[in-house]
Amino acid sequence: VGYRKRDWDTLVRAYEQSGIKKKLYLIGNPSLSYDNKNIKVLPFIPIESLMEYIYNSALSIIPLDDFNYSFAQLTILQQMVLGTNIIAADVPALRDYIKCSKGVTTYKPYDAEDLSKKMVEVISKSYDEIESMREANCIAIRDILSEKNMSRDFEKVCERVLKK
Repeated sequence: VGYRKRDWDTLVRAYEQSGIKKKLYLIGNPSLSYDNKNIKVLPFIPIESLMEYIYNSALSIIPLDDFNYSFAQLTILQQMVLGTNIIAADVPALRDYIKCSKGVTTYKPYDAEDLSKKMVEVISKSYDEIESMREANCIAIRDILSEKNMSRDFEKVCERVLKK
């Protein structure tokens, strides 16, 4: 999901290397075009439809470009709250979120071979392992990454700064 700062080419190379036959949906950038009939490119879609795609997916991949600033946090939070198994690029923008859950697998940015390997690993997990990953993402959102907890942490930082 996304339009800018997504590394679609690495994702597509990894998908094609993996041998996975499930459909791959790339949502948000209608200018993409691939010959593989199992790769479906969708434009921006209504949020309700997007949530259905995420919730019903076997796996969600967040193929980010590697920048040292904040972006894509809402993408990962949205997918975590829906209990999706996630593979995400190991980039600075997501590291604090990823470390909160055992339901997120990371790969080296721009490394199609590493991503392909991780895709096969996650798709090959048992039902119980997959459910455990889904649950870990939901628990991370509820117990650590909730708006309530994040606002409390932000308030603490502000209090420390103001006391100096």
